[in-house]
Amino acid sequence: MANPILVTGAAGRVGAVGRTVAELLLKQGKAVRAMVRNEDERAQALRDMGAQVVVGDLLDLDSMHRAIAGCETMYFGMSVSDAYLAATVNAAAVATLTHILKDESRST
Repeated sequence: MANPILVTGAAGRVGAVGRTVAELLLKQGKAVRAMVRNEDERAQALRDMGAQVVVGDLLDLDSMHRAIAGCETMYFGMSVSDAYLAATVNAAAVATLTHILKDESRST
């Protein structure tokens, strides 16, 4: 199996962009690792679609290491804010990726 594409914000509470990206990738037959903050019905729905779900926090380096392990590509769809600046730094710090796809349309 190909290395999974890590999709942050895959549960899709705000704007559902991460969830939409995960769905589109899965429909294309790509392996998706969906990063969610909570184990809930949205995480189960992602599993039901075929995604590998990992529960984690973008502000926690250990959970970022677990989420990113084995991935070469990451969709990082976080808005620009003080709260997410540390998350962006954490993602970059643990990245051993070939590609990082950042959704610039969500910048504030």
